[in-house]
Amino acid sequence: MMNVLMNHIPKCAGNAVARQFEALLGAGGSYEIRTHLGIGAVPDLSPYGFVFGHLPWDWEEKLGQGRQRFSLMRNPVTRVLSAYFFFEQLRREGSAVVAGYPPMSLMAYVTSEMPLVMATTCNEQARHVLGLTGPGTRDPAQARDFVAERLPMLERFFCIGLYERLQESLDVVCWHLRLPRMRAGLVDNPTHLDWKRSRVDAAVIEEIRARNLIDLELYRVVSARFGRAQAMMMEAMMSERYFAAAPPPPALPCVVELAGPVAGSGWYGAEAEPRGWYRWMGGRDGASLYFTAPGGGDMKVTMSVLHLAPGVGNEDIELYLDGRPMRLDMRPERDGRWRLTGRVSGLPARDGHVLTLSTRVWREPSVADGRVLALGVERAVLEAGH
Repeated sequence: MMNVLMNHIPKCAGNAVARQFEALLGAGGSYEIRTHLGIGAVPDLSPYGFVFGHLPWDWEEKLGQGRQRFSLMRNPVTRVLSAYFFFEQLRREGSAVVAGYPPMSLMAYVTSEMPLVMATTCNEQARHVLGLTGPGTRDPAQARDFVAERLPMLERFFCIGLYERLQESLDVVCWHLRLPRMRAGLVDNPTHLDWKRSRVDAAVIEEIRARNLIDLELYRVVSARFGRAQAMMMEAMMSERYFAAAPPPPALPCVVELAGPVAGSGWYGAEAEPRGWYRWMGGRDGASLYFTAPGGGDMKVTMSVLHLAPGVGNEDIELYLDGRPMRLDMRPERDGRWRLTGRVSGLPARDGHVLTLSTRVWREPSVADGRVLALGVERAVLEAGH
């Protein structure tokens, strides 16, 4: 049975996504959590395959236990613009949701100190995703530090998609949940049309940015992570065909020497040096290796690295096996090599495994060498256990 929770950040296409799940599951298959009624009003959620709502972080932690979770984010500037026109629409309709909200200009809305308004204009996405309390800092360095410190909180989501790439986001969600493809177009309504047709003062944009430094940094990080999620989805789809045509897999351990032919992507040609043969991994888009070997449960990958681009450290590397993040440890060895070890537990059993590797730091191309370089890898070994 499906067991999914979507933390619906306001003005991020959550209703369009929810409609797709409701169509898939039919009547009684989904439930919208309405936080203004209080957490005590939430019924037993176990009968519902899909639940969603505008959930503060603490609500999500309580109600999302045991569920696969995802969310969507949006460029903070356009999200605030859309929220303003939505508020204006609700005010004209006499909605109780905006009770006490007076007519105001866009700049007055952005700079308002009303709690009801500030909840939408100051880092609202970080309150849902990272548990931010209050409006957040207006210091860029503090904003970057806040996001960096709370990055592990993102791991609770199997995907954070992007409003601006809604169909691609749904594709990743459906692939992960093994669902048929959903198609979702944003339904034009007055709030979409109003802000898209309006000319917005540069001063308004700058004020929105100043009040959403944490959301801007979070959006940058999430956008990069979504790109990697898409890449892993494509690797998984293509590797399935590769493994289906491969000869019967040998037993573990499985050793891939980078001097020879490489099944995978993102590697430059083999090079030699006194210590041995190796290949550079491209920096910007990462790389992958296919291990044709059976395995599951506790798995370990050990990589012998001959070269690191300047500035690359353990905290800059991300390693995934079959889409699951691995715990990393990188240590220098006496001969100038580095040993990079990744571990993962509870991996589903299968006859082929895809290792994906990415870094946040790399060497930019030079005049002498036009390649983008990150790690120079000699070999990789996949084995069972820790």
